[in-house]
Amino acid sequence: MLHRIFLFKQFLAHSFFSKHRNSSTLKSTRRASLLVRFLLLGFVLFSPLVFAASVSLSASSTSVYQGDSVTLSWNQSGAGYSMGCSLRSNPSGYSASGGGTGSKTFTVTQSSGQVTFSISCNYGGGGGGYGGGYVGGSSGYGSVSNSVTISILNVAPTVSVSVPSKANVGQTVSLTASASDSNGSVSKVEFYVNGGKVGTDTSSPYKVNYPITSSGNKTVYAKATDNDGATKNSPSKVIRANAYPSVSVFAPSSGIVGQTVSLTASASDGDGSISKVEFYVNGSRVKTVTSSPYRYDYPIPSVGTKTIVAIAIDNDGAEKSSSSRNLMGINPSAPSMPSGLSVPSTSSASSFNVSWNASSGTVTAYQLLRNGSLIQSNMNRSRTETLPDDGIYRYKVRACNGSLCSAYTSEVSITINRIIYIHTDLLGTPMIETDGDGNEL
Repeated sequence: MLHRIFLFKQFLAHSFFSKHRNSSTLKSTRRASLLVRFLLLGFVLFSPLVFAASVSLSASSTSVYQGDSVTLSWNQSGAGYSMGCSLRSNPSGYSASGGGTGSKTFTVTQSSGQVTFSISCNYGGGGGGYGGGYVGGSSGYGSVSNSVTISILNVAPTVSVSVPSKANVGQTVSLTASASDSNGSVSKVEFYVNGGKVGTDTSSPYKVNYPITSSGNKTVYAKATDNDGATKNSPSKVIRANAYPSVSVFAPSSGIVGQTVSLTASASDGDGSISKVEFYVNGSRVKTVTSSPYRYDYPIPSVGTKTIVAIAIDNDGAEKSSSSRNLMGINPSAPSMPSGLSVPSTSSASSFNVSWNASSGTVTAYQLLRNGSLIQSNMNRSRTETLPDDGIYRYKVRACNGSLCSAYTSEVSITINRIIYIHTDLLGTPMIETDGDGNEL
C-alpha cells in the first residue's frame, strides 16, 4: 500500500509539472490522459476492498438426531459476480448447488457421529487488466470456501423388564426384557437383581433364569446397550421371594374301624402366616382347616394302613408337605384268647421264662399280668422274669385288638423257694450266703 501511495505522489507530481511544461495546444489531450490515470490508480489502490471475496455457511442446528431436518444456508459476498456454489458433505450423502446465496434442507440419515458440510463458490472479478479483479491477480477469477460441522446425537434404546410378582425360595424364575433402538440396534441386555448383575443376553428374546435362594424382596431391572454404546435402564420391578412354611402331622398308630381318631398338625411360616392346613389320607384330601389348632377327627373307614399327610399353605400360596404317618385300621372284633401260657411251677432260682401261643384274629398287643398288675403290653409272646423274693407268683395274659380284647387266660403260678447256701471259714463261722445259682445273697 505504501508503494502505491508513493507511485500516486509521483504520478501527481509528474502530471502537475507536465501540465505546466506542455504547450497550450496539448492541454485538452493531457487533461483527458490525466483523468484516465486517476481512474486507473484508484482501481489499483482500492480493488482489494471491492473484490475481497468470501462465503458464509451456517446450519439451522449443529446438534441433531437421526431423522431430524437441518437447513444449510450460504451467502457469497465481495466478488464482482458469483459463478455458482457447490455444497458437499463428509461423510458423503448430502449435496446441493446454486448461486451465490442459497439454502438446502436435508433429512439426517446417520445415527451418530458428525457430518461436515463444505461450500465452495467460484467468482469473477470483471475481466483482466491491472489487478484483474483481485490483488496480484491476472485473470479476475477465483474461488472461496467455508464449512460447518453438525453432531448427530445418538438416541438411547428403550427397555422394559418383566418378572413374576412373587416366587418361592428354591424356585428358578425367568427374567425377561423387551428392548429396541429407534436409530440402530440393541447389542445386549443385562439383568440386575438388588444391584448385582445376574446375567446377559445378546439376542432377542432377552431372558435369563434366576434361582431364588433366599426370602425377601428382589429388585430387578434390565440395562439395554445399543450398537453405538448408548445405555438405558428399565424401570425396576420387585419379586417377593417367599420362604416355605413348615408343618408336621401327628396320628395314632392304629384305630378300630368305625371309630374316630384325631389327626393334628403343627404349622408355622417364618415370613408370613399360615392360611390353611389340608389333611390327606392315602393321597386324598379329607379336611381343610383354616385356623389353629389344626385338627381333624377322622373316622376310620376300613381295615388296613392309612398314610396320613398334612400340607400347609402360607399367605403367599407356598405349599409344604409334612412327613407321612401310618394309621392302621383294625378289625373291630376281638382276637381269640391266647393259649399255652407256661411258667415253671416251682423254682429254686430267681430267674425264669413266661411264654404263650399266638391268638387268632387281629392282635395289636398281648397284655401280661403278674399278681393282677400289668407288667407287659406289646406284641411279644414271652418274658424273662427275675424276681428278688421267694413266694408264689400268679400270671395270666390276654390278646387285644385296639380297645377290643379277649378274655384273660386262667392263672398259672410259680413258687419260688430258693436254696440258700451258707459258706463258713475253717472255724465254722458263716461268711456269705448264695442261692442255687451261686448268686450272693
